[in-house]
Amino acid sequence: MKKFIKYFVFLAVIVSSVSANAQWKYDLHGLQPKIGVSIEELRARSAIGVIGDIWYVDDDGAAGNGGRSWGKAVTTLTKALSLAGDFDVILVAPGEYEELDVLNITEEGLKIIGPGIDSQNQALIYVADSTNHAMTINANNVEIAGLGFTVNKDTYDAIRIATTVSTCKTYIHHCRFDGYGQGEYAIHTGTSYDSPDLVVEYCTFRSWKTAVIYANATRAIYRYNTLFLEAATVGFKHIPTGGSRPDQFYTHNQILGANSTDTGFEITNTPSALTYLITYNIIAGCSTSITSKATNDAVFILNYVGDASGGALVDPSS
Repeated sequence: MKKFIKYFVFLAVIVSSVSANAQWKYDLHGLQPKIGVSIEELRARSAIGVIGDIWYVDDDGAAGNGGRSWGKAVTTLTKALSLAGDFDVILVAPGEYEELDVLNITEEGLKIIGPGIDSQNQALIYVADSTNHAMTINANNVEIAGLGFTVNKDTYDAIRIATTVSTCKTYIHHCRFDGYGQGEYAIHTGTSYDSPDLVVEYCTFRSWKTAVIYANATRAIYRYNTLFLEAATVGFKHIPTGGSRPDQFYTHNQILGANSTDTGFEITNTPSALTYLITYNIIAGCSTSITSKATNDAVFILNYVGDASGGALVDPSS
């Protein structure tokens, strides 16, 4: 039954995979395979208008496959990354991907696209020995979409951005991140290196040990995300360093705390004046909705905190 469901979902792509024109198409519900989406359309959607080769990953593939079609899919993302070059696209079928080491992305413009975050048909990535982050991004214009990440070891994260070099224009969307109360951060932006123009949207986060997102990127946007917090943790932890990393925007995020020890937003250092905008977020189940050392340097407007009466506006000192 699992095989039937899996390949029924992928039927449209498999049937037309002999043609290089069968590709993925975004819709409002995530990422779904569609017939008739051309390479030209994918290129048009690309931020830089360029795509290279397409590689296919399926945990039901065979050893020795070359990865150039669903019928010849490689079995791990590690193998796909070893084959991929700048501006290539890696498509990932539903399945569980036990990677032996961190997935370090150094290819400019690389796209890794899974089937979406439906729990029945997701592509779930985890590191086998749990002694590494699941993924690091050290290249520009990288897109990560439609994947699931699991980390269940202290001090390790799902995605670390800019660990060895500064990066720009990372785009993470329609992903699911599970920390099981042990993973340190779902997304961690660099401290020594900046990652400007980061966008994280339409993602679901569950149970991270320290905070869901360590936010330290210039001109970053976080929107339309859902955060389920572990006890005594933080949703968005803002630690501006390296010239204060200004211009961060948070909107339409939903944060649900586990108990009265959680914090929705935490700004621990002072950014450049008036360079944070935090608006239209909903926070419930947290002892502290917003705590900030930047009351004169950030704009908080129309954020709501849930309570027994149904909710109320919240300000940085609440």
